Amino acid sequence: MRNLEGLFEIALLCALFVSFRIGSVSCLNSDGLTLISLLSHFDKVPPQVKSTWTSETNLCDNYWFGVFCDDSGNVETLDLSKVGLKNLVTSKLGQNQLQGEIPTALSKLKKLKWLDLSNNRLSGEIPIGVWKIQSLAHIIVYNNTLTGEVPVEIPTNLCHGQKLRFFSLGSNQFHGTIPPSVGQCKTLERITLGGNKLSGVLPEFLETHSLEFIDFQDNYIEGSIPRSLGSCKNLMTIIFSRNKLTGLIPPELGNLGRLILEFDVGSNSLNGSVPSSFRRLKSLTTLVLSDNRFSGAVPSFLAELDSLIDLQVARNAFGGEMIPSSLGLLKNLNGLDLSVNELTGEIPTTLRGLVNLVRLNISNNNLTGPISALQSLSLLQLDVSNNQLTGPIPEKLMVKNNATTFSRNTDLCIQPFYSVVTRNEFKTCKGQAKLSTWKIALIAVGSFLSAFALVFSLALVFLCCCKRGGDTHVLDEEEEKEEEEGLSLLLNKVLAATDNLDDKYIIGRGAHGVVYKASLAPGEEYAVKKLIFAAHANQNVKREIEMTGLVRHRNLIRLERFWIRKENGMFLYKYMPNRSLHDVLHRGINQGETGLDWSARFNVDLGIAHGLEYLHHDCHPPIIHRDIKSENILMDTEMEPHIGDFGLARILDDSTVSTSTITGTTVRGKESDVYSYGVVLLELVTGKRAVDKSLPEETDLVSWVGSVLSSYKDDHDTVGPIIDPTLVDELQDTKLREQAILLTDLAFQCTDKRTENRPSMRNAVKELTDVKDLVRRRTSGSVQ
Repeated sequence: MRNLEGLFEIALLCALFVSFRIGSVSCLNSDGLTLISLLSHFDKVPPQVKSTWTSETNLCDNYWFGVFCDDSGNVETLDLSKVGLKNLVTSKLGQNQLQGEIPTALSKLKKLKWLDLSNNRLSGEIPIGVWKIQSLAHIIVYNNTLTGEVPVEIPTNLCHGQKLRFFSLGSNQFHGTIPPSVGQCKTLERITLGGNKLSGVLPEFLETHSLEFIDFQDNYIEGSIPRSLGSCKNLMTIIFSRNKLTGLIPPELGNLGRLILEFDVGSNSLNGSVPSSFRRLKSLTTLVLSDNRFSGAVPSFLAELDSLIDLQVARNAFGGEMIPSSLGLLKNLNGLDLSVNELTGEIPTTLRGLVNLVRLNISNNNLTGPISALQSLSLLQLDVSNNQLTGPIPEKLMVKNNATTFSRNTDLCIQPFYSVVTRNEFKTCKGQAKLSTWKIALIAVGSFLSAFALVFSLALVFLCCCKRGGDTHVLDEEEEKEEEEGLSLLLNKVLAATDNLDDKYIIGRGAHGVVYKASLAPGEEYAVKKLIFAAHANQNVKREIEMTGLVRHRNLIRLERFWIRKENGMFLYKYMPNRSLHDVLHRGINQGETGLDWSARFNVDLGIAHGLEYLHHDCHPPIIHRDIKSENILMDTEMEPHIGDFGLARILDDSTVSTSTITGTTVRGKESDVYSYGVVLLELVTGKRAVDKSLPEETDLVSWVGSVLSSYKDDHDTVGPIIDPTLVDELQDTKLREQAILLTDLAFQCTDKRTENRPSMRNAVKELTDVKDLVRRRTSGSVQ
């Protein structure tokens, strides 16, 4: 009887739609009617949804935003999370800001496999009926304001039916305890419950668990870390920070081996020492143990984790010995925080080997001896305060840091000639008292005479140069004044190697200047960029460039040396034999030649994203590139990308037009870099230039791709018309083709006209990493 009533209801609704919507000739199935009914339950519905969810279109023909069906016409995916192309199978409605509660009618979608309502303003509780949808494999509702308790037990139909894979409820206001069943649900790959108000203890995990990612940060979880977590052999990320965990780190976690990338248990009440079994975690890039109660010596075996990029063990009770000298072997380390412990002894000289270190904090310990071991490091952030350090502060460190960096080290000092003209916070290195008045006067007179002699010498050199009558285009009397120390030997070598920057050595021209190739010796090749400044250079410009020269990252070009004059500057970089990404992609394009297959292109995408993420999120203050384009991405011998010209744009003439102006964004902030990055993604997918002669007149690459895909209707091949012809054969592989689809979707998120809808570079890196992991998992799964 109930079935008959349901059929009558559907028939009546169909009749009403036919009556009131002229021209409608088809009837929606029950899933379609359910989705239509959802619209009235939300307080706010995005226009993309409202305009496409109508009875006049077939919900399974990719006309309905965020809706995808199985072969039987049942709704299989409902994805209302991120903006994307309506034609792409990964299409998302991003940050739609759906408002209101999740309608109970959602539970009528009996074949639903993927539910993504993340990044909205949904409130209230998740309807109990949603948990009873037996086909659900992905529940993703993070970053809303949802409340209520997480079900004590995940329904057996989801776990024992081996369906549930993503369980993402993070950044909401859920309370109660973590369901023990998440540890027994062996199909789960990703658990995100961080940023809620959950309490209780961590669950135990099955030995055959498929878990790859677990995030319980920012809750009120107590108890110890379960030993059984060490049996989850696929785990790559563990984030338990900012909870109330106690006890020891289980040595069983060392069994996670080479897959684990991140281990973060900061801000808990854990104690003991770091298990020696952690020496087996060879792929670990991030280790955060700060703000706990760990004690004993800082383990020397940490030096065996040669993939480490970030090591934080601050605010513990590590001590008894000096900083392990073996830490100097961590060549990839970017950040090291050993502050607020009980470390003693001197700073090891081996720390000079940390060639990529940019952040170092060893403050608030009991360290002694000199700090000279640090002067060769290219640090952006340094803190050695509140120790018992002695001796002179190296000139390089003193110039780059403020007084608080060295404060509360009573026996640190500066050289006398700096004490006269610089900081009075420090005593001079010769004696405790300051220099007497007559000594100061003597030094001042001596300085004046030295300066006079230097000026006189420079005048003689200047006159000699004038008599020769040559090289005036490089160092002429109107635009150049030699720096205080005179021309360096290296500059002389560069000028000699390029015949005073002769045109025959030019390898590139840009909006602001020219690039030359300088071969100083066999195997010692450099690129020399000569830039023209819009206004005379000053000390602020010099300091800005000096700070840029300290930035270190594997995907950023390293500034080796620079020389500044009034109106121009010369910048020295390592020469990249494969030139720019633009050259690699587009040279010999008429013959269809390119040095990049799809896998290489994806790695280039990821490398550029890592470099921009570092500039935007790990540099303080953030560095905005403002001119990201394929010409500024240089390629080494291994086809690894390196971003060039970062940090220079804001000191140059802003009026010069570059590829970045395609963004249509007047404010050149992080969002402009993100847009330009999206353009580079499309270049890699299509093989076309950002502004390509093959495109219709007054059409750029972004608008062309959008126009082509908006009229393309093949559900199984959503990027076919735009793919670079040289990639067609390779992308017959369905896994790689899906990667190309996801990459194109990301490109359209980055180039969204509304800047607030563009992802941060940190989120872009996360999406690319997820895509790479997804393809890798599917590939390994097919092999098995």
